[in-house]
Amino acid sequence: MLNLYSFPESVKAFESSGAVIKIRGGDGITSKYMVLIEASKAFLNLLKKLMLPSIIDFLKLLIMGNDMEIIWTKEIDALLSIGYYLGDFGIRNWGLSKQQVFQALQQFDESQVAIIGGDVFEEINGNIQPKYDNWYCETYPEETSKEFITRSLKETKFFIENYKINEASKIYYVLVLEINKVIT
Repeated sequence: MLNLYSFPESVKAFESSGAVIKIRGGDGITSKYMVLIEASKAFLNLLKKLMLPSIIDFLKLLIMGNDMEIIWTKEIDALLSIGYYLGDFGIRNWGLSKQQVFQALQQFDESQVAIIGGDVFEEINGNIQPKYDNWYCETYPEETSKEFITRSLKETKFFIENYKINEASKIYYVLVLEINKVIT
């Protein structure tokens, strides 16, 4: 009979690098598992450096649903969560890379969401700091909501396409939306 619950002898060589834990399954059989603590820490640090926190924030939003604070609307928050949530830095919004902004602009165009402006932030040594650069877009007199939405998206795209950055800089754009200008 094949014993699927045995602890391979080859794994014991790594015992000093982690911890062996025992877990009793629903079938009553106790199995041993190796947890490599240093490897786990290294993996989590790698995830953090690869900007996977934005994916983690997105998954939190999906899993927590209504338990997570809604900033704009549930749908818009889910869309913006492709970026990096800046709540730990006192900013109740997401910072988006240039490419992420362009993805969001396509969705906002389809959903007819206006952008009334935004701010630029830079990550320096793991801290998010304002660049004190921004843009804004106001409704013109006699401009329809649809016209304003289209223009606001174009102005946002123009600002970001023309924003000069150092190649080594890690820049985030924080969008400010006009929820009242959403056309449903």
